Amino acid sequence: FLHTDIYLLVSLWRVLLVYVQGREKVNGVAQLDDAIVAMIYRHLLPAASLVPHNPQLSDLMWSVMQHLSVFQRFLIYSCWETMYDGFLLKLVYEKTKAATKQILKRVVSNAERRDLIAHQSHFHICKLCHSNPIPTIETMLRDVEIGFNVNMIQPYVECTQRCPEMTADVMSFMLTRNCAKPVSGSRTFLNQ
Repeated sequence: FLHTDIYLLVSLWRVLLVYVQGREKVNGVAQLDDAIVAMIYRHLLPAASLVPHNPQLSDLMWSVMQHLSVFQRFLIYSCWETMYDGFLLKLVYEKTKAATKQILKRVVSNAERRDLIAHQSHFHICKLCHSNPIPTIETMLRDVEIGFNVNMIQPYVECTQRCPEMTADVMSFMLTRNCAKPVSGSRTFLNQ
């Protein structure tokens, strides 16, 4: 029900931000209890995934997450990824994946101004990444991973250069995870 009340959700993220900023920091990184980490990936991040694109919420989420260690953030992202199994989140996941595929079909290296989708593809990708960076980045990486079109790597990078910081962090998690997978025949491009 958190996703239906955006003010409550934003307030919870703000309270969490104050809590994280007040924690003792070891080497500049806040150490959170397991209960707080569980609250983030079980309740707050899934609720944020159900909210349509909201730059303020995305920025607030990153302002909390940036205080955590890389290990804690990547743990939270991997748990967040497993939360997409529920009905509402699965629906949002599939809709985001489909929208990303539709946008990526129109991505070209030199887009003309009159083709609004291709010319402003970075804007549309960023909108999707505000609330659901995992399915968006996963769809992009799948195209690159199989070597779909090596010439599209640069336009894909240009699509993501205006994305929020949290999307860049999720992208680093996804790239690390994909590169750590064992070698297989379906990953011909990354295997080279």
